Amino acid sequence: ATGLGKTVTLAREAARHLERHPGSRPAVLVHTDELADQALRKIALFAPGRTVGLVKADANDLDADITVASVQTLANPARRRALKGIGLVIVDECHHALAPSYVDTLGDWGAMDGRIPATGYTATHERGDGQSLHPVWQGLAFSRGISWAVRAGHLVQPVAYWVTIPELNYQADDKAMDAALVDSLAPEAVVREWL
Repeated sequence: ATGLGKTVTLAREAARHLERHPGSRPAVLVHTDELADQALRKIALFAPGRTVGLVKADANDLDADITVASVQTLANPARRRALKGIGLVIVDECHHALAPSYVDTLGDWGAMDGRIPATGYTATHERGDGQSLHPVWQGLAFSRGISWAVRAGHLVQPVAYWVTIPELNYQADDKAMDAALVDSLAPEAVVREWL
C-alpha cells in the first residue's frame, strides 16, 4: 500500500543486485519526474559509493552503476539500445507495464522472455480498465494493504470526511460522475470541509 516503502525496497533491490552480480546493471523504469527524483534519492541512500544515473529527455547518464530511466524516453529504440549491460529491470508503478512503451523496453532487454529478471512495484495491482497484468507479470511475490499497515502501526488510522456536493447526481455511473466532478465546485467544497 501507499506509504509502506516500495521505493525503499526497490532501491535496496537495485543495490543488492550490484553486490551479487558485478558487471550486471539494474535499470529502474519510471513514468513521471516525481518518481524519477524519488528513486534517484532513495537509491543513492541504499547504494553508497555507487553511481546513480538518469536517462530522461536531455539526461543521458549511460555509464552509471544503476540507471533510473523514463519509460517515455526509452520508447525511442535508439535510447533503449544505448543502455548496455542491463541485468535486472525494476518497474515502479508496474501496473502500467502493459503499455507498448514498457513491453517494448522489457522485450528488448530480455525481461519478457526470462533472459533477465524483472520485478515490479505498485500500490495498484489491479488496473482500472480490468486488464490482466499476466502478460507481463506472472505472480505476486508480496502484498500488504492499508488495513494491515494500520493494524501493524505503520500507518495512522484514516479519518473519513463526507462532503456533499449539492449539484452532483450520486446515482450517476462512474463516467458521468467523473465529468460532473470536473465541472463542479467539489475541490473547493472539500477544502472548506477540511479547513
